[in-house]
Amino acid sequence: MKTWVQLLGIVYLGATVLGGCKVVERLKKAGEVAQQAASSAAEGGLSSEEAKDNELGEKLGHYIECLNGFSRDAFRARNQYFREIDKDKGPTGKESSIYLPALTYTPERCSKAIETAKTAKPALPDVEAAAVEYKKALDNLTPLVKTLHDYYDRKDFKDDDFAKGKTQHAALVAAFDAFEKANKPLDDKVTVLNEQVGQRQLERLKDRPERRMQYLIEKAVDDAKKVVKLVDIDSIAELDATAYNAALDTYEKSYTEMETYATTNKAEADKVTMFSIYKSSSESFLKSAKELMRRKRDNQDFTKERGMPEHTEGHPAKLIKNFNEVIDRSNGLTYRSR
Repeated sequence: MKTWVQLLGIVYLGATVLGGCKVVERLKKAGEVAQQAASSAAEGGLSSEEAKDNELGEKLGHYIECLNGFSRDAFRARNQYFREIDKDKGPTGKESSIYLPALTYTPERCSKAIETAKTAKPALPDVEAAAVEYKKALDNLTPLVKTLHDYYDRKDFKDDDFAKGKTQHAALVAAFDAFEKANKPLDDKVTVLNEQVGQRQLERLKDRPERRMQYLIEKAVDDAKKVVKLVDIDSIAELDATAYNAALDTYEKSYTEMETYATTNKAEADKVTMFSIYKSSSESFLKSAKELMRRKRDNQDFTKERGMPEHTEGHPAKLIKNFNEVIDRSNGLTYRSR
């Protein structure tokens, strides 16, 4: 686990659109699921495979909500805390302040999503079992982070000479470790199933000219994901330049094709709500991906860079941050028929 890596979220393609640790994003509204299902039905009805994927996509969407919401918050808090505090030693008492981010995503919302998914079809015993362990880890981590966030945020360490921070450090570390351990199997299983649905979705969209815009957007997101999968590295020397450059070239072609199509088919692009914001985030991702390529080309490592990794040009963390924004924006798109 790279301490700078944040949770990559999954694209939630849901119903007819499907849209660590690393971070990839995954969330769409139930209303769009119904809207697109109705649209497909009006065009001649859903195929058996598409209907099954819709059902599976809806179920996965509940787990995705947790993975994109609570998990990202939890890993952000953990990464920030360990940037400032040695994991083995804990607070020294000499710190002027310590920052432990709050968990902004409501845990109860995640718990409700897991309960809803449990009874939804189809039955996924392995995923459901992993979700049970995930919830246990979530319930254990949440109060510890809240307690210590408040403690450091209110600077209560000035009143007890860091006593509480020191005594609670081990419990916090154990809770973070347990959450990471519980998160991985759920994340892995959901990601595999979601990507399978996504690939089938792309194949269906590819041959439907009336949904060309949607296909190009989802193809670009899929190709961006392939770029990000190559940056789980500790140093620039570990980056496979040949594989990375090939993936980057593929993504740039997909992005350019989408951009060109949107320009020459403005009326169709205008039916995609929030497309301009999504396009802007995609452009930022492309730029950060190119900066990482240049860093590799020029053999400029990032391990000794100062400042926040997420804001450092050519750093994998910045690429991941921008990718997460692409996923956030793609998950917010809706495709209007008129």
